[in-house]
Amino acid sequence: MNRTIDFRKNGVQMVDLPWAGVSTITYEGTCPITGTRLYSCNTGNDPRGPLGVHAVEVFEAEGFDMVGPDVLCSWISCNNDQRVYKKCLAYAKSKWEVKK
Repeated sequence: MNRTIDFRKNGVQMVDLPWAGVSTITYEGTCPITGTRLYSCNTGNDPRGPLGVHAVEVFEAEGFDMVGPDVLCSWISCNNDQRVYKKCLAYAKSKWEVKK
């Protein structure tokens, strides 16, 4: 099995990670602020793991007392740069509505 993740591919990839066994890597889209291609992994979304800069930060409307779809952004960018976090949050809030 292929041990490397191809971050140019869309869809689902099965990879054999030495510390996690067979893992499913799924392309989730592109960060609307940074343009980074985003992926999730069924064995963890930790950016210290196989996803690195491609790990997803999920903004959930419920956590902000709003309703709307989850918005995916770059985990690393959101957690390393407050300006990027604020831009991602503003973008997410533009997709949501206040709960009634």
